[in-house]
Amino acid sequence: MKLKHFYIIMAILLCATIYTWADKDKEVQKEYCIIQGDDVNMRMQPHVKAKVIGKLEKYEFVYCIGKTEGKDKVGEDEEYWYKIRNCDNKEGWVFGKYIQYIDGTKEPDKYYKQMIENEIIKRLYCSYGNKVKIYKLSYENNHYIIDFENKEKVKLADMYNEISVGLLIFYRMIDGIFNRSIENMGRRNYLFYKDYIFIYTLKGIDVYWPRFQPSTELA
Repeated sequence: MKLKHFYIIMAILLCATIYTWADKDKEVQKEYCIIQGDDVNMRMQPHVKAKVIGKLEKYEFVYCIGKTEGKDKVGEDEEYWYKIRNCDNKEGWVFGKYIQYIDGTKEPDKYYKQMIENEIIKRLYCSYGNKVKIYKLSYENNHYIIDFENKEKVKLADMYNEISVGLLIFYRMIDGIFNRSIENMGRRNYLFYKDYIFIYTLKGIDVYWPRFQPSTELA
């Protein structure tokens, strides 16, 4: 009888452990990073002599799923190593010098994280064969801005013969709520003037007024 109880307890502990691992894996999927460097090495282990198992492009969006306990010195730089998972579901280690980590516990990163989740994660843009690049995350003139592209946006831009293939999106706190206010495909040039935002290329200008309704495009 005691042996039977022992097996029951062990089974419960095993189930609890598996659940914890699964929950932990689900949790780390919510940590995001952006690659900051050209042809960055993704290594099998967190040190410079480890085998290179892939290359990452500048501005490429990846999940951060782990980090070394201590920092490592490479040349003049002393940083953590980050374990990452790219949109193709391939995992490896990247030196922290080449990582922009989105810290969801601090401002303005917590808003950037929400924008990434709304615009990229929920839309399943980061998927096998469909990498995402985030060119810019910024806070300007009371607006939170994300400028990104993915494979679908590139195709759409080509279809409309756009000069740029990005998707420029503005968010703003309105009445205490974080709101998506402006979306503009293929145009990364913008300026603020009083309460207005001008988004422009050589092809024309879009003008947005305080309630963020686009005016007629000017030739």
